[in-house]
Order: sequence, then structure tokens, then C-alpha cells
Amino acid sequence: SFNLKRTIATRPNFSSPRPTTNVNVAAILEKANAIRQVQ
Repeated sequence: SFNLKRTIATRPNFSSPRPTTNVNVAAILEKANAIRQVQ
């Protein structure tokens, strides 16, 4: 799960110029947390 989290955390850095990406990243992180709780 750490590898997935790192890839998700590194992607926003490449597309950081757009503020909307932060919202998408937050949603992805929430989904990742939900997946962790399920597993």
C-alpha cells in the first residue's frame, strides 16, 4: 500500500500548477484511506 500512496503523492507535484488538482488529490487520498479501512 505504501507504493500506491507514494505514486499518488508524487503525481500532484507534476500537475501542481492547477489548484483544482489539489481537490482531486484530496478525493484520491480519501478513497485510498477508505480502501485501507476495507482491507
